[in-house]
Amino acid sequence: MKEPEIFDIVVAVNRVKDRLIELERKVDFLSKPMSQQLNRKYLNSDDAARILKVSKRTLAKIRSSGAIPFIKVRRRIIYSACDIEKYLETCTRY
Repeated sequence: MKEPEIFDIVVAVNRVKDRLIELERKVDFLSKPMSQQLNRKYLNSDDAARILKVSKRTLAKIRSSGAIPFIKVRRRIIYSACDIEKYLETCTRY
C-alpha cells in the first residue's frame, strides 16, 4: 500500500471510532430512566423528541403552536428540560 492510502484508512477508522463513541453516549442516555434523562438543563431536538416519543416533525409542530418554549442558538434549537417535563405532565394528567 502507498502511504496516502494508509493515511486515508487511518482517517476513516478515526471517523468510525468517533461515531461509535457518539452512539455509545446516546445509548447510555436513552437507557436511563426518563427522570434521569431530564436531569440535563437543556435538550436538543433529537433528545426532546425521544423523551416525548414523537417525531422531530411533530416536535416542530408542538413548538410552533407555542406549547413548548424553545431557544434558538445560531441554527440549533434547544429546549429547557423543565419545559419538556412540564409539557409531559400536562399531557399525562388524563
